[in-house]
Amino acid sequence: MTTLTLAQAHDRTLTERILLDQLYVQRLALTNGKGLIVPLGDLKHGVLTGTTVTGIGGEQPVFTLAGATSFNKMDTPPARQGIVPYLTPNQSDEWLESPDASFWTDTAGASEPSYTFICYVKVVAGASNQTIWAKTAAIDTTGTDWALVLDSAEKAFLRTFDDGNNGFISSLLDVALSEAWHQIAFTKTTGTTSGAFTAYVDAVSVAETGSTDGTYTEGDDSTTVVRIGAESDGGLPLGSPIALPLFVPGYVMSAAYIKRDFDMMKIAMAEFR
Repeated sequence: MTTLTLAQAHDRTLTERILLDQLYVQRLALTNGKGLIVPLGDLKHGVLTGTTVTGIGGEQPVFTLAGATSFNKMDTPPARQGIVPYLTPNQSDEWLESPDASFWTDTAGASEPSYTFICYVKVVAGASNQTIWAKTAAIDTTGTDWALVLDSAEKAFLRTFDDGNNGFISSLLDVALSEAWHQIAFTKTTGTTSGAFTAYVDAVSVAETGSTDGTYTEGDDSTTVVRIGAESDGGLPLGSPIALPLFVPGYVMSAAYIKRDFDMMKIAMAEFR
């Protein structure tokens, strides 16, 4: 085992900090100036008490850790995959939440919004219907605008809701994810049918099944909070590692840009080893 001197350790830490900051810049450059990254586990973008983390990008929402005493309680010491920090909620009382803001549902100004979601999640055995990210009224199964969920069969789905008409549209992966780190990405156009979605796994467009439940006229644009890892309409709390989720309101990233995002993250995460 190689023992680093204090100076060597400082230099390595500084180099990794510079590389991580450049990773944020390069990822946001793919989003037409609209994206935001939630730097989970990166306390440079939080406060000293470790209970909040601030988004990076054109919008900078503040996420507060709920249900635990400190941000680092999720992982002590903070965990990294390569140079990328990540968090592993306990699938019970640890999640992050941010207040409502207009960009979470309709930054484009259209009655039906478009989105891009990109999350890096390590799928673990017995995923058990976990919510990755959702805009939801309560930590239960009511009042949700949208939800990205890893279901009990380890297939991801994105669902947007029209509670006024008691309906939703959804896109579900046809094939289960293997137990490893994966890029899970969904885009949604301004369409109001399940055909508005495109799904990607590790930068490859994959087969998915769209569905419509009830009547869907337009997605909800409510005053609900945004939560990472909390229960939602369609999923239980998250218990899988998650790294640097990216949300792009009002913009559909191209397949080429989604692949570039994956390639950069793959290198930064030491090729998902």
